[in-house]
Amino acid sequence: MTDPSPLPLATVLSSKINRVTFFEDRAEVTRQLRCRVVPGSCVAQITGVTMVIDDSSLVAVVRSGGARVAASSVRRAEAQAGSRRAEPPAHEAEYQAARRRLFDAHRSLDRAEAEQGRLHKLLADWERSAAQAARPRADQLAALRAAYDEINGATEANFLRLERCRAELERAIEVERLATVRRGTAQAMAPRHEASVEIQLTSTEPGEVEIEVTYRTPCALWRPEHHAQLTPAAPQSPARLLLRTFAIAWQNTGEDWSNVPCRFSTARPSQTATAPLLRDDTLALQRRSDPRSIIIEERDQAMQLATLGRGFRRIEEMPGLDDGGEPLTLDARGPATIPSDGVPVAIELGEQVLPCESDLVSFPERSEAAHLRVSATWIGPLPLLAGPVRVAVGPSLLGVASTRYVAPGDPFELGFGHDDDVRVRRTCEERREIVPVIGTQKIHRKIRLYLSNLGRYPKVMRLVERVPVSEVRDLTVEITEAGGARLDPRSGFARFDLNLAPGQHLELAFAYRIEASSRVEM
Repeated sequence: MTDPSPLPLATVLSSKINRVTFFEDRAEVTRQLRCRVVPGSCVAQITGVTMVIDDSSLVAVVRSGGARVAASSVRRAEAQAGSRRAEPPAHEAEYQAARRRLFDAHRSLDRAEAEQGRLHKLLADWERSAAQAARPRADQLAALRAAYDEINGATEANFLRLERCRAELERAIEVERLATVRRGTAQAMAPRHEASVEIQLTSTEPGEVEIEVTYRTPCALWRPEHHAQLTPAAPQSPARLLLRTFAIAWQNTGEDWSNVPCRFSTARPSQTATAPLLRDDTLALQRRSDPRSIIIEERDQAMQLATLGRGFRRIEEMPGLDDGGEPLTLDARGPATIPSDGVPVAIELGEQVLPCESDLVSFPERSEAAHLRVSATWIGPLPLLAGPVRVAVGPSLLGVASTRYVAPGDPFELGFGHDDDVRVRRTCEERREIVPVIGTQKIHRKIRLYLSNLGRYPKVMRLVERVPVSEVRDLTVEITEAGGARLDPRSGFARFDLNLAPGQHLELAFAYRIEASSRVEM
């Protein structure tokens, strides 16, 4: 806490938030302050700022008027102890009502238990009277029966009353406990911490001054999210993809950000960039040994945009916001209200309607299902940021997919779930043999694919299988049975383009042979 300034305070005419700029891990707040200054030095004060403000980021600039900023600082203070968190009369009345309810519940239970004891005593007296009358007359017997029925009925009614009284007592105890806690909380002293920005101004004459104050604060951040809605192709119109981009922002700074213009940036102001150190990279010749055996291992190779066959990514992965390495700034469509409670708020940034192509694709080796895939080319003015995508076909929401960074003019894909009408099953047969004398090793693999269209409409789909690609001369891979597949020898993908009629069942066979010399270990 700092001591208040001895300088006179300027008269504040208006103070508002002009803009909030969200970053990956913080936010920048820009405020506009209009005040009336006096000749000499005075202090303009902005209240309601966050306690976690970054003091080093505070900048104050005079936009209009004849004053000059001499200094600016953040003042934090603690309010006088004795300010209560709530109004005591309301909690006191609630507490007294709960105490009365608890007292009434105890009294009602005591009365019901006393009545139960009286009825038990009456029943014991009736049993003694019945025992003394060894051979009662008819009128005496009728009187005994009537008395027993009356006592028994009263006992059953009082038993139900006892149950209600016990339940009411339990509820009254819980209500009284909660009221006691709230009363104690209301009576507890709660010191209040406040922060304000103080700007020291110097002026030669009185007048109005407009000041722009900028500072940064943690406890506020954002992430992109997209909504993709597919409209399937119709006889008179092609398929189109409506892609809407949102900024999911949340803050817990303690400030009131109601109806404020928002801007979202992928820059990282907390990170500093430095040039790499240069050093010599020495190259030397080394004689390669001639091993007698070669060890071959089969591995999976990640292919960038392999299913598209075109385009490339500028980077592989970037933590947090993936912007391709170039900071971007996006403006919200309109003002937004973001409460200081840490709850995410969706703010729309823009939308784009794209022509697209949809097809069914299946990778049976990974998943025996047919997936609806939508391919489009991004034509927006800014890149499409990486993030989750909520996908929908027409008005039906399907689930959540994801997209990577897409530059303007680059193609991209989105998955829209499984097609339940298509069934896919895959089997793989493997046989190994060694040629006598020369020791040549051979591995025969045959893949069988079974497809069924259980729907009422024809299906056009593509199946993708993998074939090993050799990287050494001592091992070769040969297709022995193509089965109508188109093989890409560079990537090793074999593609089947199929047309399935309604109710059609189809079987495909695909085989290849791996052959290696005797010195190769597989």
